[in-house]
Amino acid sequence: MIDTETTGLGPGREVIEVAVIEPSGRLAFSSTIRPHDPPEPDAVRVHGLDEQALAAAPDFPGVLPSLLRHLEGRSLLAYNAQFDRLSLQLTARRHRIELPLLTWDCLLRRYAELRGFRTSLRTACEVEGIPIPAGPHRAAVDARLAWTLTQALTHD
Repeated sequence: MIDTETTGLGPGREVIEVAVIEPSGRLAFSSTIRPHDPPEPDAVRVHGLDEQALAAAPDFPGVLPSLLRHLEGRSLLAYNAQFDRLSLQLTARRHRIELPLLTWDCLLRRYAELRGFRTSLRTACEVEGIPIPAGPHRAAVDARLAWTLTQALTHD
């Protein structure tokens, strides 16, 4: 399971936090990432990661080798995988880095097929009776929620 937080939603967005949960449920990787441009105010309201919070974080090229050790050779599952995949690609492109080919699967698509409607991760968790932690959207929290949702749907 993988989740990212970004500087915004547009085509100039950058990944500023990424987390990976192993199939066992263990948090395998989590890091903030210092972006080129500051996060948009609307994004900061969602995840709480402003310029000050990211000032001491490593940049994307500094995080990528460790991140890839947890991704390569695996099929990645993300809630709204298209957004996370594209966000990583846009960030890599900004740094003139070519990402390896990664296999992605989308939990949002799976959920919509199973339940008959598309919704946010947190709403899907509420519908399934999964407690939502208080506080902002952070990559490790959302990756854990997506992992828990996957477990609930598999044991349904």
